[in-house]
Amino acid sequence: MPLDEAVRRVAERTLLDQTDDQGTRHWGDAVLMQGMLALYEATGYARYLDYSRRWMDAYIDHGFDASRWVWFWAGLAPPALMLYTATDDDRYRRWARRIADALMNEAPRTRVGGITPHPDRPELWVDVPFFVVPALCRVAALEGDARYTKEAVRQLQLHIRHLLDEPTGLFYHVWNEETGQRSPCLWGRGNGWLAISLLEIIGHQGHDSNDREAFSAILARQAACLASLQDRTGLWQTVLDRPDAYLETSCSAMFVYVFARGVREGSLEPRYLENARRGWAGLQEKVTAEGKVVGASMQTPPGPFEFYQSIPTGTEKFGTGLFLLAGLEMARLGP
Repeated sequence: MPLDEAVRRVAERTLLDQTDDQGTRHWGDAVLMQGMLALYEATGYARYLDYSRRWMDAYIDHGFDASRWVWFWAGLAPPALMLYTATDDDRYRRWARRIADALMNEAPRTRVGGITPHPDRPELWVDVPFFVVPALCRVAALEGDARYTKEAVRQLQLHIRHLLDEPTGLFYHVWNEETGQRSPCLWGRGNGWLAISLLEIIGHQGHDSNDREAFSAILARQAACLASLQDRTGLWQTVLDRPDAYLETSCSAMFVYVFARGVREGSLEPRYLENARRGWAGLQEKVTAEGKVVGASMQTPPGPFEFYQSIPTGTEKFGTGLFLLAGLEMARLGP
């Protein structure tokens, strides 16, 4: 598969930056591993596989800890299963299964049953489905255990019910169960996490599934609104409905990925290819000559608009991983 030069440049920079330690354990690690493993699947280049294998092995050697916020461990299941497929090493399958079982039995929940990242705060966060839904769906597919898929559906339904902005089809950042209130802004990256979760679960449902039809309709509404909000640069704002918000790389990469993959898999109409192409052109401007992906906002809790505007941007592991995933989807579409 021919890859864009910017994708190769970013991948080579990522390889150069790997250290034996890799620094503190962070939820962005899983996203970057997934991007590098997707590159390996597309190219067969062993260094991309070895990069992620060394990193995952360090996680496994360190041991599993479900007491940490769910972001820090749930997202490791998809790259673990990608490693299992590539190597047939059963450690990775067992690791992913351990994550899925922890999501089923150990993750803290609100009273309505939604998995919450903070045990002491009964909240639903828009980014949690990205870390929960693919983990459960992919383990379900491998193990042939429908319980995991059923729970993935339930988690996504709960988050949609409480975070959906009905007028736009977009999603708020956080819902608080005690107050019934939502955070005030339609955060870009959060909508990307939710859109990818929708694509994932649609792909794991049978074509005659009522759930698949309902999720497809939600994705279609979200995609239509996102397309209408795309900036002339091809990118999207960090607060989606605020033209005065800064343009942000990681959410733009997710929307390119969703549009490209959605069209390829038949989940979205072909007209969204133009949005994907415009977005990809804009994203390539966010790669430095050294292969760094810049312009990704750093970790972002909820707050008023001014707070989102105050979050600094730079090079983040998740932003790099999302750029790679978007580039691979564009390559799959062909010229």
